[in-house]
Amino acid sequence: MMNAYRVKFFKRLLSSYGMPFNVCQRTIDIQRSRSLERAVEAAKFRFERCECVGKWTLHADYFEVEILSKTASAVFRQQEKSVNWPSTLPRSEAARSRSRSHRHREKKQVA
Repeated sequence: MMNAYRVKFFKRLLSSYGMPFNVCQRTIDIQRSRSLERAVEAAKFRFERCECVGKWTLHADYFEVEILSKTASAVFRQQEKSVNWPSTLPRSEAARSRSRSHRHREKKQVA
């Protein structure tokens, strides 16, 4: 039985405040594939061609796979590179003071 899959490639980035967030680099739909593994390999190949890179991990950190067929629904997630983000990252004093002054301005406007 052939299934359809959607593979989303994500990149982990840091905001200006040092908070990690994920950005979807590209979504690739595989219309028919005999297995999840074949769909993933086809999506990796297409991603590399679309992004003009030799290895998909140069532009993405991980991918998620969604099964689009009506008979099954599941989400598969694989992470090739392991990037360990600390739960809280140290921020510079300038970033902290900007954040405080911004909150202070909001309170003034409300009052």
